[in-house]
Amino acid sequence: MLNWPVILICAVFFALSLKRVFSGVFSTLHLGAIVFFVMQVVPLLVESIWGYDDLIFFMKNMYYASRDQIVHVIYCMFIVVTMALLWRGGEYFCSAREYIVEEEKYFQANIYLFVFLLLGIFSPAIALIGSPEPSIYLTFARFYKLEFNPFDASYLYYMAVVRFVLYFGFLSIVLLYFFNDDRNKIYNFFVYFGIALVTWIEGKRSLIVFSFLAIVAIDVLRNRYADKKTFFAIKTICFALISVIFFIVYKEYTGKDVEMDFLSLYNQYYSRMACVKTSIYSVLYDQPILQYPGQSFLYDIFFFVPRGLWPDKPAMFVKYFTAYAVNRKNVDFLSWNLITNMWCEYIANIGILGYFMGLLLVSIIAKIADFVNNIFVRMWGMIFIALYFTFGFEHVVTIVFCIFLISLISHKVKERV
Repeated sequence: MLNWPVILICAVFFALSLKRVFSGVFSTLHLGAIVFFVMQVVPLLVESIWGYDDLIFFMKNMYYASRDQIVHVIYCMFIVVTMALLWRGGEYFCSAREYIVEEEKYFQANIYLFVFLLLGIFSPAIALIGSPEPSIYLTFARFYKLEFNPFDASYLYYMAVVRFVLYFGFLSIVLLYFFNDDRNKIYNFFVYFGIALVTWIEGKRSLIVFSFLAIVAIDVLRNRYADKKTFFAIKTICFALISVIFFIVYKEYTGKDVEMDFLSLYNQYYSRMACVKTSIYSVLYDQPILQYPGQSFLYDIFFFVPRGLWPDKPAMFVKYFTAYAVNRKNVDFLSWNLITNMWCEYIANIGILGYFMGLLLVSIIAKIADFVNNIFVRMWGMIFIALYFTFGFEHVVTIVFCIFLISLISHKVKERV
């Protein structure tokens, strides 16, 4: 009985935030409210209609958390309060400063920049030349379809070189789309060709989703569809459908998660309800996910420190969370990981205080993005918030955060000069 009133209340804040974004006068917090609704509230709607995911049973603690009524009530309070605060905070920021984008005076992209970005898009393919066995990349998801072990030269080369060049390719795609103000069809072709290229070379499902999220964020930020809102809505829905279809086809092609039905696949990749409930459950029943409070925050802050210099450096939060979800010891890490997000991590680290700490961090970043007189800083702040609400502090999210910081510092230095 609790689900539907909660969904209805959250839907009101979602609609108000969506209206703000479509108006072109909005805050980063409004965009955050939309992403939060998709990842935290829609799963409650899905569960209310289709019921529980039976495969969660194999993840013991996550299963208990999903079935616990007290946890459920707390979770419902969590999503209502968060949606309300994100919307209200967005309204406050909008009233404090009219959100006007004067793009042209910030950047004057030239042909040399576009050539550089095009080379960046093709850089992952160029990196394959140095691979011990380049022909393996003719097979999609080769590390699932072909016989490899972690010590094969081709796999090691991928992990040491190709994986990082892929991030540069992803960044080039985002920037090319960002600077393509005239919506040049040739540049747009290379944007989508680049997405296909990095997705093929990566052989996984993450970069295609990150790319779609970045494109939508840029369209919103630069108000490119102010006079074509219906088209923008259709475009966004198409991106979502492509992502879902790609996940399903990928599962059948590689055999990864082949035992999952559609509901299980949805809950695994497009919902963060179960992971947040698991964190709430761990705090409520005093079953710590981490070895000590704030442990994964140390990784987040000092992620750049080589493990060779700090052998006992904590791992990413997702490692501890996955071990806890399947009822293993804190450091009994598995070869695979569940997907988490910032809310899951902050609550697991320091409980209710972590929740408010997460809200404070989001508010600070949103305020910087909303008030800074630099559209580039604003873009990366928005993309970071969207990704952080969707994923934990993993590699691509970390890279986006670093770009946001570098952009902000560069802007402040130029202001002083």
